[in-house]
Amino acid sequence: LEKGLVNRVVPAENLLDDAMELAQTIASNAPIVTRSTKKLLYRHETDLEEIYPVERASNGPSANSEDRKEAVRAFMEKRQPVFKGR
Repeated sequence: LEKGLVNRVVPAENLLDDAMELAQTIASNAPIVTRSTKKLLYRHETDLEEIYPVERASNGPSANSEDRKEAVRAFMEKRQPVFKGR
């Protein structure tokens, strides 16, 4: 935690509950963006000049998606978005 390698440390007895809470938070995000983020996390490039083009290419599909438009509408209407994975 002190080195910035983890976000938080929880007692062993809270691990499953905290992990499920985090999983639910991740699952509530737009599926297209979540998938592309996971793909980026599994890559091993450490040079930003190598990863930037990959990041731009992976974000492209979500730029004009229904989910992106829903996210903007929900933000403007101050409500939770309802994502459909499209």
